[in-house]
Amino acid sequence: MDPFFVIAGIFFVLLVLYILLKMFVNKQNSAPAPQGDGLSAEQHNWAATVGRLFGENYALDIREVYVKCGMPHDIAYSKNSELIEQNIPFEKGSEGDNVIKTYALAISKRYGLISLPLQEIAADTYGLNLNKGEHIYHRINNVGLFQEKTTQMNFVYSGVRWQSGFLRAGSMNVIGNEITRFVQLDAGRLIFTNKRLIYVGAQKNVTKDIPLTNILYTTIYKDGVLVHQANKKPLLFNFTNNKDFEVYQIDDGMFEFMTVLARLQAGTEKQSLVEETNTSNGEKASEVLQLLKEKGCDPLLHDVILFLRDNGEFGNSTIQRNFSVGYNRACHIVEQLVSLNLVKDNENGKYELLPFTEEELSEILKGAAPIA
Repeated sequence: MDPFFVIAGIFFVLLVLYILLKMFVNKQNSAPAPQGDGLSAEQHNWAATVGRLFGENYALDIREVYVKCGMPHDIAYSKNSELIEQNIPFEKGSEGDNVIKTYALAISKRYGLISLPLQEIAADTYGLNLNKGEHIYHRINNVGLFQEKTTQMNFVYSGVRWQSGFLRAGSMNVIGNEITRFVQLDAGRLIFTNKRLIYVGAQKNVTKDIPLTNILYTTIYKDGVLVHQANKKPLLFNFTNNKDFEVYQIDDGMFEFMTVLARLQAGTEKQSLVEETNTSNGEKASEVLQLLKEKGCDPLLHDVILFLRDNGEFGNSTIQRNFSVGYNRACHIVEQLVSLNLVKDNENGKYELLPFTEEELSEILKGAAPIA
């Protein structure tokens, strides 16, 4: 056989192997790098974000929770539940999916307690006899009830002590080291009405009854609230921190106690404290989203614009950090903002979003050329 053909055959085989190896490496590099626990960077971001929002006592509509985790605004606010599910980076029904939804629902529940009318609960649900005009608005389960208790003083003898018959000599000092501690009285549930706090203990009977008008102030601890009453010893309510991700339940007693008590004391339990949405602004926002899509803009661009309006100067790293995107995508977003004449270059690696309303943004986009 001609040596030329042998060498050519070997070269061809090596070339094919090189191309296949290159394709494999590129595929590996393009795939999201899993973390040490098997989660992708995006999954880590979602888990860290909902954990932070819950831990920092955020109260948000569940759609806003998803937006802060990285879901595009138009998808989170759509009514397409299937599309929303597809944009949560965990398999539906998996452990990670359950954790994300549990925290999101807990944060959303806080939003409801703060902003929406409290739902009235039928009195016979708990077998309580309420006063005229009294209504139940909330209850917290698994609450420990503690009351202040002071120990006896210690008595100590000192000096020379002798006795003859019934006679004694010497001196007695009293060490006044009173020790105050809290002793648990009961375990049960705490019920909120528009008139009082009712504590129902383990024996299903009312252990304590505190009129709202008798509460002077409260002291907050890590896992409990101390309620100071007029002419009575303070009571300590201790809350558990149980989590059950299978039923989407997180105990959030501290937040619920302070929020509901404040609303009942202010008399806003029947009111909606949410600002009315301007319909025309909502329609204009939808128009902007559609225009951005038609111009070929990044799906995150509108969310980035809304974020930057409150944050002054920004750069690529600001977008990377707050929207959990890579460097290249952050650069493309900045380039699109520049191309649409929406930002001012401050020539120090920083940009500044120009002032405009949603209506003005819509007009700017109508006159802009498609993004290359």
